[in-house]
Amino acid sequence: MLAQVRTYLGMMIQTRLSRAFQTEELILAILSQLEAFLSNRAQPVSLWKSLLCCMPSLSLLVPGSRLRMCSLQVCLRNCWDFGEENVFIVWDDSCLKDLQSWSEEHHLTIGVRLDSPLPDFHLYTDASDRGWGPTLEESQAQGLWRDLDQEESINFGELRAVEEALSCFSDQVNNNTVALFCDNVMAVSYLKKGGNKIASNKRRCTKGSSLVREPQSFSHPAILLKRWPATVDLFATRFNFRLPVYFSPLVGPMSCRMDAMLHSWDNMQVYAFPPFGLIQEVLSKLRNSINTQMTLICPFWPQRPWFPDFLDRLTEVPVFLPERKNLKQPHFHYFHRNLRMLKLAAWILSSKQPDIQDSLRQLLDNCLSV
Repeated sequence: MLAQVRTYLGMMIQTRLSRAFQTEELILAILSQLEAFLSNRAQPVSLWKSLLCCMPSLSLLVPGSRLRMCSLQVCLRNCWDFGEENVFIVWDDSCLKDLQSWSEEHHLTIGVRLDSPLPDFHLYTDASDRGWGPTLEESQAQGLWRDLDQEESINFGELRAVEEALSCFSDQVNNNTVALFCDNVMAVSYLKKGGNKIASNKRRCTKGSSLVREPQSFSHPAILLKRWPATVDLFATRFNFRLPVYFSPLVGPMSCRMDAMLHSWDNMQVYAFPPFGLIQEVLSKLRNSINTQMTLICPFWPQRPWFPDFLDRLTEVPVFLPERKNLKQPHFHYFHRNLRMLKLAAWILSSKQPDIQDSLRQLLDNCLSV
């Protein structure tokens, strides 16, 4: 089947590749301007304005282009008083690398995907007035702000938290796509638009559509919820909620509240598929709740330090979920890569410490010996 190419609103769309590219005419036009601009460090304001007006037209179809405009915009703003346009402005060394990047034709013709990139890692970040803390899969980090940083706004803190997180986990995320989950709308918007040098070509940060780290999508939740009814889904978004009433880590039009860890679970029947790094905190909160029953989806990992507390709250025999090779991440649509390590099961827990029957203990002993 031949690739179909369509031209629409000044861009070429290749449906078979599912990519959009800039038109050849516009690429040749900006390359011509860049050649003239690089011929001499001192250029008239009119050429500066012409170049900066042409660059945004390519911003949606050239990866990282917004970021590579910043040095030119800052240089012009610092050297021109927005008066006479016949003056010459000298671009400095900070602009040279960005200008050279714009001049590379293969960079202008690489295009962008029409669908969202599949993330290799899921990074959760948060910041407060005292410090920051990220979680990448099973890895965690934290740090305190310096005195000067504490004086900045929370928006600045959230952006710095992302920067510190990427620095901490640089060995894992370099040359990979990272789904960034942040509860600050301004920070996410800023990063999506490439407005800050926190992002780089080695760390592509995109706002994922699901904040909950849920490794797969399967048909069992509906069956489990019929067997063990629940009223609230504690860790969900509008893309993967299992119950009409759910808590979401981000503001959403359909969620009843934000952040399940900040609200009472007393006298509730809840369903939870939390990020694995939060399992210990979930168990601690359940232990301090009153008259709460939880259907928890989490791995069978006896070596983890939270597993003894886990068994103390168990009221029924767990249901182990099958290792289906077609299990997929909700919305991201890619196959899970290590199902044998996952060993997912549905566990029925209670805030009251139950008296586990001998048969249940024997079954759990058999599971532990496998």
